[in-house]
Formats: sequence, C-alpha cells, structure tokens
Amino acid sequence: MFNYQDIVLLPTHRILDAQVLKAEATRQKGFNLHHYAHSGALGFVSQGKAQVCLRFNKQVGLHLYETPLSSDQTIVDEGETLLVTATVVMNKQFEWWVNGFGDGVTLVESHAK
Repeated sequence: MFNYQDIVLLPTHRILDAQVLKAEATRQKGFNLHHYAHSGALGFVSQGKAQVCLRFNKQVGLHLYETPLSSDQTIVDEGETLLVTATVVMNKQFEWWVNGFGDGVTLVESHAK
C-alpha cells in the first residue's frame, strides 16, 4: 500500500469501496502472520481472563450500561463515579482501551480467573 515498507493495519469496517489492482502485493521478507500475532502487536494474544474492578468517572463510564465489558459485568453507582466489575480477557487491546480514559478511570483490583 503506497509503497510502505512496514506492516500496515487497515480498519476494514471503514472501507466503503475497493478495487482489485493488477500490481502484486509487496510482502516483507520472512514475515509470518502467526509469529506477528503472537508477538502481541495486534492485541490478540491473551494473558488469560481476569476479574477487574474499575472506578470510572460517571460521565466517562456511562456507556458501559449499553455496551458492557462482559456478561457478568456489574455497575454500582457511587454518585460521581461508577464502580464496574467484570471478567475480561487481559491483552494489550484491553490495556490500551483502559488507558484511553486517562484520569477518568482507576484500576481498583484485578485478579486472574
């Protein structure tokens, strides 16, 4: 894609139209998708499940009523904050998601399941 030399990840759910080109795809020498995925680069490699307890600023965590983290999620409304407990898959993607809330969330407790 555009002669990039590094690996390019595309959000395929956002692609509205595509064309098949006659040019061949360029591949990195020695690239192995299995090894790449297991390196943790895509956030797919799981470190197992864990029960997490997170305290969200109420405005930041309101979406969790409509889009729960798991089927066993519970939410306790503490006034200005929400205490959310759920069983989640621990991986980089989950870590990035939590960190994306910045000061709006605090990890209260986490233990492996």
